[in-house]
Amino acid sequence: MFFFQQVANMMIRMKREFTGSQNSIFPVFDNLLLLDRNVDLLTPLATQLTYEGLIDEIYGIQNSYVKLPPEKFAPKKQGDAGKDLPTEAKKLQLNSAEELYAEIRDKNFNAVGSVLSKKAKVISAAFEVRHFGCVVLQLWVTG
Repeated sequence: MFFFQQVANMMIRMKREFTGSQNSIFPVFDNLLLLDRNVDLLTPLATQLTYEGLIDEIYGIQNSYVKLPPEKFAPKKQGDAGKDLPTEAKKLQLNSAEELYAEIRDKNFNAVGSVLSKKAKVISAAFEVRHFGCVVLQLWVTG
C-alpha cells in the first residue's frame, strides 16, 4: 500500500470519528492533494536556483525573516579575534521594500554577482564624485 493511500484512509477514518462529535466545525479546506514519493521521484532532488532560494536552502526563511548566525557579523580584523563577538543570531526581514534585495531576490544566483558588481561600481563612482567635490571645495576655500 502506498503512503498516500494510508494517509487518505487515516483522514477518512478521522472524518468519520469527528462527525460523530457534537461540535460541528466546518473545514477550511475541501480538497487535499497527496503526492507519494513513489510516484514523484524527482521533486526532492530539485534545488532552488534563485538568490532567495539559496538563502532559504542554507539558513531557512520563515515568514519572510531569516536568522543569520552571529559569526557572520564578527569583525574580520585578525587583532580583534576575541573582542566583541556577537552572541545572538541576527534576524533580518527579507522583502521587496529594500531596493537591492527586490532586484536580486528572483534572479538566478549565477547572475547575482554581476548585478552586485554593477551596484558596487555605481556606489564607488558616487563616492569618487563626492570626494572630488570635497577636494575642489577645499582647494577653492584655501586658494
